[in-house]
Amino acid sequence: MGVRGRIVTLVVVGTVGMLLMGCAGSAVRESESFVPGHRSPGIVVVVPFFTSRTDFAGQKLVRYPGFEGYITVGEIAPEGPEIVTGLFRQRLIGNGYSVVSQELVERTLPSARSQEGKPEVLAQRLSLQLKGDAVLMGWVFRYRERIGNAWGAQRPASVSFVALLYNGRDGNLLWRGKFDETQKPLSEDALDFVSFLRRGGRWLTARQLASDGMNLILFTFPGEEKIRVNR
Repeated sequence: MGVRGRIVTLVVVGTVGMLLMGCAGSAVRESESFVPGHRSPGIVVVVPFFTSRTDFAGQKLVRYPGFEGYITVGEIAPEGPEIVTGLFRQRLIGNGYSVVSQELVERTLPSARSQEGKPEVLAQRLSLQLKGDAVLMGWVFRYRERIGNAWGAQRPASVSFVALLYNGRDGNLLWRGKFDETQKPLSEDALDFVSFLRRGGRWLTARQLASDGMNLILFTFPGEEKIRVNR
């Protein structure tokens, strides 16, 4: 092998080594729209995300109706549901969707919260009271913060949530999305180069991880042509 060939080999090996030292993610990103033509959902009521509940003490795996596979239930930082809710509100408002004010939603929710176990009924009730067309609600299953910094984490961030959009008039499901990821080194998940490149090889905070997952699943949101996110 000539000098030029050895140089090329060293560059390739060095590049692969750098990639393997970086961060990727073993993730589940699942979303689906049931709206023909993905037309705009109209005025959206964004309900503060709920904290997931298990059927029995010590339960670690749950299934949510309509989604494939299991979700691992884990640590949920107290601020987690509020942060996820805020991210959805910011993204929808920032992309031109009409969203009912958070103050009105929080003022109305307590009287309807008994219907949490029947989301389609809760959606109809909130839609009627707040004059919304569609209701977005969701559940957080994990929201664990990173320990360390962007270039070295002793414990990676871990986030999992589902989000659902209901028709406020009849309670029918318009859209659903699921995100479930614990960030991992690329050396453990070398197939996810897309996430590696998009994230710049960094260890994300829980908020950053939740935001990234939300951006990905919103690409199938009704009226998704309004979503402008760099992938």
